[in-house]
Amino acid sequence: MSLGMHRTNLGDASLPVAPFSASRSRYISRMPEPTTRRFPAPWTAVELEEAFRIEDANGFPVAYTYFTEDPERRSVTGRMTKDEARRIAVNIAALPDLRAELRDHTTRRF
Repeated sequence: MSLGMHRTNLGDASLPVAPFSASRSRYISRMPEPTTRRFPAPWTAVELEEAFRIEDANGFPVAYTYFTEDPERRSVTGRMTKDEARRIAVNIAALPDLRAELRDHTTRRF
């Protein structure tokens, strides 16, 4: 095992996990698919007063993107505009579908 690597125990399988600075693609492709999803698809983006909440199929919040339309407050807090936060929330909500399409595409290639 190379320097900076460690192993994670996944039941019977013990797989190497790369540090964030290393290329993770070769490690991710060997990870087994979970039998049950912890955050089941589809994910949806729900607009709140100053945030978008991304929820899984059970309504469990998996992420938030915060925004403000007040330019002065935005410069102090570092929050995004509503449009920026909405675009990021929609992209986060699409991740389970994107992952499934990528998995199907990879399976068909080999």
